[in-house]
Amino acid sequence: MKFRIIAAAALAFAATGAMAQTDQQSTPTDSQWPQASRAAVAPFYTDSSMKTMRDEAGFTAAMKNLKSEDREAIKNECANRNTMNTSFCDQYDKNSAM
Repeated sequence: MKFRIIAAAALAFAATGAMAQTDQQSTPTDSQWPQASRAAVAPFYTDSSMKTMRDEAGFTAAMKNLKSEDREAIKNECANRNTMNTSFCDQYDKNSAM
């Protein structure tokens, strides 16, 4: 009986860790942007934790207001497709093509 309780606890612990890891990977945060890019991408998010991107109109407006050096920093970060910020980069690429 003790073995079953320990096994169930271990399984629950492992499942919780796996869910936390998945959530961490799917939700980009400001700490996942290089220092040079964080200030540049902040206008594209609605919150200071940088977890909620602006709608398409807000994203387009932020694109228009970028300085050339910020545009270059974001472009370089998005060129690295190992980045955790793939949803941002997809939207950025879409707006860059306009």
